[in-house]
Amino acid sequence: MLSNTLTLTVNSVAKVLLRVNQDNYGSEYRLTTATERYVLKIRHSSQNAGGKTFDSHSVLVEHTVFETVSTLERKMTASVTLRGQIGADPASLDHLSDALGVLVAAQAAALVQGES
Repeated sequence: MLSNTLTLTVNSVAKVLLRVNQDNYGSEYRLTTATERYVLKIRHSSQNAGGKTFDSHSVLVEHTVFETVSTLERKMTASVTLRGQIGADPASLDHLSDALGVLVAAQAAALVQGES
C-alpha cells in the first residue's frame, strides 16, 4: 500500500496530496487550496483480451485552477496505464514504463502542442 500522502512536483513546486479514499482496487489523493485543486487517482483492475488476462494499473492526475473575477476555471489531466499479461515478468513492465516516462518527458513540449 502506498503512504497516506504522495508528493507531486509541479513546475519544481512540491504538492503534497493526502489520501482521501482507499478501497480494494485503488486510492484517491487530494490537495485543495484557495486557488487550485489536485486530484490523483490510482486504480487496479484485470481484463480479458483474446483469451488472455491482463492486470491494469492506471494513474490519473487532474489539476483544476478555480475561477476568479478575471479568469475562468481551467482543468487539465494527465494519465498513464500500465498493462501486463498475467504471468509476465513485472520488471519488464517496469522497464517499459521507465522508457515511456523518459520519452514523454523529452517530448512533452511537442506533445502538448499536438505534434505527432
